[in-house]
Parts: sequence; C-alpha cells; structure tokens
Amino acid sequence: LGMDETHIHFLDLFLTHGLLLASPKIDNTEFQAIKSNQHEAVMRGRDPELKLNNNGEEIGLRQWASQLLNDMNSLAKTMDEAVGNSQYSDALALQMGKVEDPSLTPSAQYLAQMKEDDLEFAQLTLKLAEQRAAEFKQPLNDELNQEMQLQAQQSLMQQAEIEAGDQIDFSSFLQQYLGR
Repeated sequence: LGMDETHIHFLDLFLTHGLLLASPKIDNTEFQAIKSNQHEAVMRGRDPELKLNNNGEEIGLRQWASQLLNDMNSLAKTMDEAVGNSQYSDALALQMGKVEDPSLTPSAQYLAQMKEDDLEFAQLTLKLAEQRAAEFKQPLNDELNQEMQLQAQQSLMQQAEIEAGDQIDFSSFLQQYLGR
C-alpha cells in the first residue's frame, strides 16, 4: 500500500491525458451527475454491478474505467518514446490489471490484510503508520548517505556555475523579464 514510482508515472500520464482533453463548461445537470458518480464510486466502488451515469447513459464502473485507460494508450506510448523506456505503458498496464482483477486494487489489499491480521480498519491504519514511522527513524545506510552527499555537492557546484555565468543580477533580470 502507498505510492511508488510506478504510481507517480501513472498520475503523470493521467494528468497529462486530462490536460489534453477538451473540457467544455458543464451545466448543473452534468455537475449533479458527476457528484452522484463520485458518491457512488466511493460508497459502492467494490460492487461489480455498480452503474454510473455517463452523459445520461448507464455504464458499469469497470467498463468505463477500461475505456478511459484504453484511451490513454497512445499517449503512454508517446510519453514512453520521450523518456526512452516503457515506464508509462507499464504504469498504465498495472492500472488496467486492477480493473480486470479487482483483488489487485488497494482497497482489496487493505481488506485482505485486515482479514489476515484480524484487525479493524483503525487498528490496521495505526499499525501501518507505526511501521512507516519506524522506517523513517532508521538511519541512512553509508552507501545511500554518500550518494546523497555527492549529489548535494554536485548541485551546489552546478548552482555556482550557473550564478557565475549570469550577466546581470537577479533584480535586473526580474525587472527585464516582467517588462516584456
């Protein structure tokens, strides 16, 4: 449970997809449908029979999710080409897998862990929070600490090079920039 690099790649893809879609103004009827869909998805999202309102048409949550994810395929490939690997397609495939197999969703994993550990929701949440806190209290290993120190030194050197190459002070730059 939690966010990892793959989740971040998916969010990047999802947000970029949303940015590129036409987004006409909605009327009150559509606003109410969106509000109802959000409520239903939160309250009954694990129900395989859940139907939502898509522009007046009933559609299953899983079917709609599949359509939305499939619509992102070409963008994922384009973004993969830009970075030279398949991280966006891989992240998309992971989400598609969750639509096809709901046992892979975070909510299903959470419920399974609650059942396995015989815990209530609040108890499991506290247990996970305590585990995370313990992880953060662990000191960095020497290799990671050295790598971070090296990156910090390199960053400071790059900053100094950039600042040394500046032809004007920041106030003048800002004045010139805002004067455009």
